[in-house]
Amino acid sequence: MKKFLSFWLYKVFLIILFTGLILPVFAADDHGLTDMAEKTGLYTSRTDVYLLVSQIINLILSFLGLITVIIIFVAGFQWLTSGGNSETIQKAKGNITNAVIGLIIILSALSISIFITDQIKIATGVEGSRGGRGILQQ
Repeated sequence: MKKFLSFWLYKVFLIILFTGLILPVFAADDHGLTDMAEKTGLYTSRTDVYLLVSQIINLILSFLGLITVIIIFVAGFQWLTSGGNSETIQKAKGNITNAVIGLIIILSALSISIFITDQIKIATGVEGSRGGRGILQQ
């Protein structure tokens, strides 16, 4: 199971690395997307540092939440295929418990970052993208 999980984590790491190296090349030209965004009224100039930081935090917390949900599914699969082996069931229960605790911590960190971002917006008098509040709407 560890070999299977490490194989997929390695694949996800390579995909993230590959897209991180290739996407900036495609981002050099916006292919008319800026014009379309201005026509539809979307926020296009994200030059504020706190917006960038909040987006990075949102991306990291979303990725961690995804990994946590995958861990819960893997532990559930271990429990399902344990065949009544009490040691495997206890191990799966422990993994699910730890993953749920991790998910609670991740959601708490997300709510704290939303609060801090909103307070920075209020203090600086700057609205976020689309006039929304919080990093979830950016």
